[in-house]
Amino acid sequence: MTRAPLDAAARGALDPDKFVWVRVGDAKLVRPQLDSIGLPVEVVRAASVAGAKQQ
Repeated sequence: MTRAPLDAAARGALDPDKFVWVRVGDAKLVRPQLDSIGLPVEVVRAASVAGAKQQ
């Protein structure tokens, strides 16, 4: 598949309004970068989804 048909297939299959970006990292470092691009940001602590006890 060449670039043009691949691009057309991706544009037909992906809805950018329903796309979710996941960024993992130290919130102190990552949050300012994400805030600078103006997208909504939701912070989820790893312990809350991993079933670990929070301290």
